[in-house]
Amino acid sequence: NNKTEIQPYTQKIRVEFTGSAGQGFGVFMVDNLHVTLYGEANDSVAKGMSGGQMIIRPHQEATFKSEENVIIGNCALYGATGGTLYVNGLAGDRFAVRNSGALAVVEGVGLHACEYMTQGKVVILGTTSYNIGGGMTGGEVIAFGKKEKFINHEYLQQYPLNSEELAELKATLAQYYAATNSQKAAYLLEEWEGVKGLFERYLPVGMVAKLTEDAKEAVTPLNN
Repeated sequence: NNKTEIQPYTQKIRVEFTGSAGQGFGVFMVDNLHVTLYGEANDSVAKGMSGGQMIIRPHQEATFKSEENVIIGNCALYGATGGTLYVNGLAGDRFAVRNSGALAVVEGVGLHACEYMTQGKVVILGTTSYNIGGGMTGGEVIAFGKKEKFINHEYLQQYPLNSEELAELKATLAQYYAATNSQKAAYLLEEWEGVKGLFERYLPVGMVAKLTEDAKEAVTPLNN
């Protein structure tokens, strides 16, 4: 048999774009694909992504504050199963709906963020709107600042970050800053000791119940 066995491609592909992307930019992203967009994008950024890294950041000559301006449309990360999305700007509505494994860092989100999430992590550094986590059964949401009134408490409950998880969050923010030059991330990293306690982590109520029960069992001696 002289047929050569086809080997999977394992090298990283890096692509940069400048300008305004239409709908569905970066859908079906896969491992080893790293895409950076300097500009803005319409709806469904990285919808269905399973791997790789997508970076959306303002045009290099932009003068606006990224943390105060919308840079992508609605339904980003809809149904994503893996990969990383960094958004140095505000997202529209339904950010990370049905996310089941992707990591995202975003400056702010609109309505119904993280709806029906089953896995993955979303870090929100700024403004939000209402109904965060409606129907969410897995994964986690970490937001900077008081977001209680925006959370769907039927599905989500606050659960504190321990020291290891805070260290992991700081490392994620450092990676996000390196990729996007986010000024909000720069501030948070510079003032870390003073601001780390202002991050709120929300988990599905079922996960909180399980974690609470496990913690009780860990400190309660077994009856012999």
